[in-house]
Amino acid sequence: MIEIYIIFFIASLIHGIVGFAFALIATPLLSLFLPVKEAVLLTIIPTIFINFLSSFRVGDFNLIKNYLLFFLFIGIGSVVGTFLLFVINQNLFLSFLVFVIWLYLFVDYKKIELKEIYKYKEVVAFISGVSAGIVNVMSPILLIYFLSSKKQKEEIIVVSNISFLIAKAIQMILFAKFVLFPKNYFFLTMMILAIEILGFYIGKKISSLKIIEGNYRLIVKWFIFIISLILLSKIINSILL
Repeated sequence: MIEIYIIFFIASLIHGIVGFAFALIATPLLSLFLPVKEAVLLTIIPTIFINFLSSFRVGDFNLIKNYLLFFLFIGIGSVVGTFLLFVINQNLFLSFLVFVIWLYLFVDYKKIELKEIYKYKEVVAFISGVSAGIVNVMSPILLIYFLSSKKQKEEIIVVSNISFLIAKAIQMILFAKFVLFPKNYFFLTMMILAIEILGFYIGKKISSLKIIEGNYRLIVKWFIFIISLILLSKIINSILL
């Protein structure tokens, strides 16, 4: 149990520092200790909460009206992704999670820009929603879109966090309808939220220090790369055994 609290503290701390990466860190780490659906279920409310905090931390909310259709397709994609999560094999889930992590690292490293992608933002939104529904991560797809559309950092943070907030809220509704929650789920979630708030605000304080933000991001990238290798070894072991 203690490892779950530590995972959520680390994930919220890093999210507070860099403004994203909560689910990108929490999901693969939890997948090392828990079955896939339990890992996703456990992250839903904490993810909604921390993205709510992050959304109201930065930016001008007049920009939201420009993304209403984008958010709608995020929601539709989340529905599709969540139903896929209900039926896919655990190794397939973990393989897709590793792929998404590597895609994120590759796109971020190469600064890939698809110059015409901004014309298809609803398609990008749908694919991002599906990814969020299946593996709790939509950063790689959104990153490609935002790099190509030359958006400001504040706008990227606000839109990304609201997108994830919507995807997870819809997933929460679907889980409530189709999945039986464990008896201690809400007590455990309340404990996690308390730890999450602590980690998030410590992260915010750290981010205000005069340290180059790129240093934080580099640490995050290496951290999730190491996690992906551990997940890959878990997949290979389960196939061979």
